[in-house]
Parts: sequence; C-alpha cells; structure tokens
Amino acid sequence: METSLRKSVWRDRDFRLFWSGQSIAQVGGQVSQFALPLIVLQLGAGSAAVGFLRAAALLPQLVLSLPAGRLADRSRCRPLMIVSDVVRFAVTFALLVAASLHLLGFWQLLAAVLVIGSCTVLYDICYQSTLPSLVSRDHLASANFALEASRSFATLAGPAAAGFLIGFLPIWAVLCADAVAFAVSAVTLVFLHKQEPAPIPHTATQGSKGMLAGMRQVWHSPVLRPMMLFVSSRNLFAGIFATYVLVFQVEELGFSMTQAAIVEIVGNVGFLLGVVAGSWLARRLRTGPLLCGGALVSALGMTAISLADGPPALPLMIAGLVAYGVGVASNNLQSMTLRLSITPTEVLGRVNGALRVANVGSLPVGAMLGGILTASLGLRTTMIIAAAGGLATTAVLVFSHVARIGRTLPPVEPIWAVAERAPATAAKERSA
Repeated sequence: METSLRKSVWRDRDFRLFWSGQSIAQVGGQVSQFALPLIVLQLGAGSAAVGFLRAAALLPQLVLSLPAGRLADRSRCRPLMIVSDVVRFAVTFALLVAASLHLLGFWQLLAAVLVIGSCTVLYDICYQSTLPSLVSRDHLASANFALEASRSFATLAGPAAAGFLIGFLPIWAVLCADAVAFAVSAVTLVFLHKQEPAPIPHTATQGSKGMLAGMRQVWHSPVLRPMMLFVSSRNLFAGIFATYVLVFQVEELGFSMTQAAIVEIVGNVGFLLGVVAGSWLARRLRTGPLLCGGALVSALGMTAISLADGPPALPLMIAGLVAYGVGVASNNLQSMTLRLSITPTEVLGRVNGALRVANVGSLPVGAMLGGILTASLGLRTTMIIAAAGGLATTAVLVFSHVARIGRTLPPVEPIWAVAERAPATAAKERSA
C-alpha cells in the first residue's frame, strides 16, 4: 500500500516541483549552518559568541511564531513563502558583498541572522500549513517521508559541500550556496500550478483570542500537549548540543576543520537512516512506542558524544552522531504525520505557530545557556549537562498518552477553541 501511495505522490507534478525546491533549500541551509560557527571564530569573536549567534537565529521563533501562525491561517501561504525567500536571498547576498569587501563584522552578521531568522519563521509555518493543500490526507505520510528523506540527505550533502568549498574558497564565500537555495525555492513556488485554497474564515476566533487558538488547541489535545512538552524540554538541551558539537570537536578533541567535516558527514548518515527506518518501522510497530524509542536513541547519542575522549573519540563521535540522527529523524517523521493528521485545517497554521513557540523557542534559550555554561564550566561539562538533560526528558513521552497510540492514526480532533465555549454561542457562530 505504501508503495502505491508513494508512486501516486511522485506522479503529482506540483509535489515533485515543491519537493525539488525544498531539497535544494535544505542543502543550502545545511551549508550555512556548518559555516556560520567557523565564520564567527574567524572574526575573532570567540566560542561564546557562537552561542549568541545561534540564539539570534532562533530568537524570532519566540516572538513571531504566534502572529505568523495566525497570518498563515488568514492568508494564502504560497505568496508569503515567496516573499520570505526573496528577503532571505537579498540579506544573504548583502552579507556576501560585505565579506568580499572585508567590511563584515560580528554585529552585522548578528543583524543579518536576525532578519533571516524572522523570515524563516514565516516560511516554515506556511510550509507546514501548505502541505495538506498539495496532497490528500491519505498521502501525507508518503509526502512527509519524501520531504524528511531530502532533509536528511541535506545533512550529508550540506557539510560535504561546505567542506569541499572551504578547501578552495574563503569560509564566508560558501554562503553563496544559501543564496542560490533561497532563489531556487522561490522560483519553484512561483511555478506551482495547483491553486491554493482560499483561507477559511474564522468568525469564532477573532483578535487576540484568534491568535491564541492554536495554543488552546495544543493544550487541550491529549496527543499534541505531551509532544509539545517533550520537544520543548528536549530542545532546551538540544540547543546546547547543536550549537557546540562542532566547536567541541575542534577545540576540545583537537580535530581539524577537515576532520570535523568528515565526522559530520559520516555521522549525519543517521538522519537518512532514521527516515528510512522510521518509515519501515511505522508499518510494523505502533506509533507511540516508536516515538518513545526515537527519543531514547537520540539522547543516548548525545551521551556518547559528551563522553568522547582519547583514542576512542573519533568512533564515539561518529556513533553518537549516527544514533542522534536516527532518533531525531524517526521522531520528526512520526510526529509531523501525526500532527497533520489530527489537526483541523481551520487552525493548522496557528497550531504550527504555537508548537514552534514551545518547541523551537527553547533552542535559543539553550544556545544562550550553552554560552554561559561554556564560559564558566568549559565545553566538556556543558556537553555532559546537555546529554543528561536529553535523557531525563524522554520520560515526558514514555509516561504520556502518546506512548499508547497504535498503528492507526487517531481521527481529526475537534476545534477545542470553539468546542469549549457555550454550545449555543458556538453553534450560532458556526452558522454565521
């Protein structure tokens, strides 16, 4: 059955175009993610500044996710995504010009990252909200598999491309890949044929209440609430881990930049394995235990990396990164399919925004906390703290309703923001 569904998705011209643009954009994003910490170090800002730059990239998630989710529910998403791509291209191109003229400083880089991060918030929420309009509910799992597979491949191709380019070009020049990726993504969106449906009017949730409807939807859901609590708490520690894993290899373990690039490339095979294994296991195991298993495997990977030292450091780093990638990718695949399947279309944008505030919003906090811990306790102690926190947060999923979800996805949930109001009022508003 899965094979036939996947074939039907691939026969869809718009989905193929959408997938192609997203795949290229993911590779470009991984190139810049690899290069930015090295650019900061090259500017002489120090390792603590890496954490603050990472926080600046993610800080807009806290401030803009809720209004962006409301905008995604009230507007057509595709034009918003195109505008976001154009702005991100322009800012990245400006960075390249400043760096080529030797005018790039840390504060300019910080400002650019804030602008790009703000556009990324709007783009990502619209991206998640527009997928159900491209494919049917029956094909969501296959479409998610394709998109997650390309995202995982990007974790291999991005660092590989960055490592290759750094060997021939100045570090800042590799940002060209990011600029090209934004341009390609915008072009593919322009050429989609399928009309995006008009947004559904929300007469029952206006003003500030309307903006908070996604948060109420998540909080009242027996599925989404524990998933939100898990990811938001896990990402506090993942923010530390992701920010300093490359710096840890170079400064604590003594790896060269080339060695670190090779470790990242080999270790990131885990993301691709996680998507493939997650898709295969989803047809054979219950969704709940699969989510819990992915959370545990990724935490064990963080633990192995934090303990890497001496001659076993290289194999431990690779094994830890593979395990981390397998767990994260498998978990992302199952949780995204689950979210898109049970969330009503009327509040999908605001649910995506609410989850982004709770989930990704904890990453900049983790990045800033990592900067403080690194400055006071050192890199290794900081990584051990991140790993211990990752293991502890697994319990949030294990002892929740999510762990009991079977192979069959739950049905679409009611709109809790409306259902919790007085029945007569809700009925009157729905008939208006």
